[in-house]
Amino acid sequence: SRVSIKVALTTTIVTLILVYFIKGINGLSEIDIYLYNTVPCGLALGGIFLVLNRKTWLIILCNIVLITFTVYMGLDVFQFPFFVAPFNFFTILSIWLVKKGILKKEDGFYSVPMELVFSPETAIEWRNGEIYAQNYWKTIEHSWPASNS
Repeated sequence: SRVSIKVALTTTIVTLILVYFIKGINGLSEIDIYLYNTVPCGLALGGIFLVLNRKTWLIILCNIVLITFTVYMGLDVFQFPFFVAPFNFFTILSIWLVKKGILKKEDGFYSVPMELVFSPETAIEWRNGEIYAQNYWKTIEHSWPASNS
């Protein structure tokens, strides 16, 4: 989908820049293990399990930074490849924070119901419909005449 491509390209570019600044030009030869963690995380949080908006982009970028440094620490400092453990940990942690209400709906964080997990566009359409319904009922409440009893 169009949104997934945008998220994948953004996570790829940010990861390339981070790895370049951390390891230099020689570090780009190991970029695959970094991208293998950051791109799926961006896709999962960017419209599959969370509704993509400005606040979700912030979560995605924070996760990219955390995953990149975790993979770097595993590969270079501890000499232990984590493979997809950082992706799993940070993605599940982010979804859990939204589900538990630590990252609140009022602040712009919306988890997508499991029956709607198809594409980012489906999640965005669902959220727009939810906003429309809330505004409709608010309008009805304010326009309803008060009873005299």
